[in-house]
Amino acid sequence: DVMSIYVPGKLTLRKEFVWNESIWNPSMVQPSLWLDAADTSTVAQSGGSVSQWADKSGNFRHLTQTTPANRPSYSLGGINGLNALSLDGSSGHMGNGSIGLPIGGSARSMFIVYKPLRTTSVNTLAGQGPVSVTTASWFTLQFRSPLGDPYFAGYSADIGGGPSTITTTPKIAEIVYNGTTGTLFGTGNQYNTETR
Repeated sequence: DVMSIYVPGKLTLRKEFVWNESIWNPSMVQPSLWLDAADTSTVAQSGGSVSQWADKSGNFRHLTQTTPANRPSYSLGGINGLNALSLDGSSGHMGNGSIGLPIGGSARSMFIVYKPLRTTSVNTLAGQGPVSVTTASWFTLQFRSPLGDPYFAGYSADIGGGPSTITTTPKIAEIVYNGTTGTLFGTGNQYNTETR
């Protein structure tokens, strides 16, 4: 790509650069939370299950699970050859009660790579659940058969519109919220937008 900057009457600066996608990572956009199961150094195991998943954003918002029966397992090569966390779809989960992510009407976005292990289910993939009615903190990505895969449950509005049939293939879900409008994406496709 070529970039030119023109200063009237003085000079033109020209700079050529090569875009290298292999060096990009979420730290370049200063995330509030960055969880990377492919990075083995961030996954602490105890008794064959995951007890802590460390936050790579630098904000120290690590996820933990102290109850052994509720811990996910560590799946080697679980998604497209990369390591992943595998949950049982019922009691398995990780969290951080003082995670300190934006709540209410704050602008934010969330991205997740996931692979459902079953095709008929309603499960939360990632997000911050309801702390209380007054803080209005719902912000979760889900897959919900037959309501949509992906599906967003938000504090002001739920957004569906993705394929209602869940498949066990790897995919990416994204919700972008600007403080007023939320837009749901799934594996490169834009689905519904909701404004409240």
